[in-house]
Amino acid sequence: MVKFIGDATLAVFPREQADRAVLGLLELKSASDLFMREHGWECHLVIKVHFGPVAAGHFGAGVGRRYDVLGKTVNVAARLEATGVALSVEAFRQLGPEARRQFKKRTPPITYIRQEDSHRPRWAKRT
Repeated sequence: MVKFIGDATLAVFPREQADRAVLGLLELKSASDLFMREHGWECHLVIKVHFGPVAAGHFGAGVGRRYDVLGKTVNVAARLEATGVALSVEAFRQLGPEARRQFKKRTPPITYIRQEDSHRPRWAKRT
């Protein structure tokens, strides 16, 4: 399931596809960032991954009725700090050993980011 929220996208994957989903998102990041660079656009794709229960189904009435995904899991994913790709502890724990090797631990709060991503968002000031 894919949900568009302005220029953001929420993608939902089943638990048993965690490795495939995360590895696919890493490929999407590489391809998207390359595309942006080739066109001279100073932007990049940020990916945030969390795992947990959601409420999914058709919400609303009449013509406004649509399939959606709601809940704390969605909000936790949206609030993860990331400069590139970040996984929550819950998402990291769903991965197999091969996929886990793509990430390193970042604290606090604990998240897992790609080996090549920086620890601090570019906009954050050093103190």
